[in-house]
Amino acid sequence: MVKLRNRHRSLIRKQSQVPDDIDSKMNESRAFVELTRYIEEAVTSGTHLFKLSEIHSFHVTRLTELNINKQVNKTRLKDRLLEKFPEAQEQSYGKNSVLVFKEDMKNIVHDVVKTRNFSEDALILSKAAMIVRKDILSHKGFTFTGSFSAQCQEDSLPSSLKPLVSMILNGSNLKDQNKNDSHATLTIGQTIVFNTKKRTSHSADKPRHTLEREPPLPIYTGMNVHALSRSKTLIQQLFHMGICISYDRVMEIEGWIATSSCERFRKDGVVAPACLRKELFHSWRPGQPRS
Repeated sequence: MVKLRNRHRSLIRKQSQVPDDIDSKMNESRAFVELTRYIEEAVTSGTHLFKLSEIHSFHVTRLTELNINKQVNKTRLKDRLLEKFPEAQEQSYGKNSVLVFKEDMKNIVHDVVKTRNFSEDALILSKAAMIVRKDILSHKGFTFTGSFSAQCQEDSLPSSLKPLVSMILNGSNLKDQNKNDSHATLTIGQTIVFNTKKRTSHSADKPRHTLEREPPLPIYTGMNVHALSRSKTLIQQLFHMGICISYDRVMEIEGWIATSSCERFRKDGVVAPACLRKELFHSWRPGQPRS
């Protein structure tokens, strides 16, 4: 029995670590792609020499911004870059190692960017859509329990969707990235998740959404609009636009919150604000030392 419990505990631990591993691998790949894009644009602009120490510093800084704290070996990073750019050469100047790109590398990069293959572009877009869609449908989404945690927006999005939206908005150059995912990135990402469906609905007039893909933004938007306007028509218009949850869903959540609050009042034996948190205040009697 003890062995069975230990095996079960080990399985649960591995399952809980899987999303973190996926996020880390995706962010590591994202950081390297942004680094290579930075080098390509720099070469196109006329820069042909890069200090390995500076490139390494840029890469480590970007990994830290993506919440990845790990040691990056300079030699391995150099080998990956040389594999990515076979035209580049490694040279040593004293204690410094540099990567030198040939003069004609600028023309090569320019020609690659200028020549566009629409069939190849369509194939790339199709593959990207399949990857992101698969991650959205398999991602363990947000579950509303009465409040919104600080990281609920970031946690509601799969690891592949955030970098894709960020690269569309900001480009893929390392120097153009924000330290954290912007509000616009999180907003667009949650809207995509909210409107993603396993099967296409045959009735375009009646949009349908599932609780499995109900991120914080559409819930907050629907409840906030109702609190400010009390307008069913406005909420339904936003719902049909794919921006917030339906009016019926808003009523369901508000009814659940009201019922939960009443049960708490009954349990505590006192009526207090629902936002009042525990262990912030304590009773004081005369003669008792103040803390």
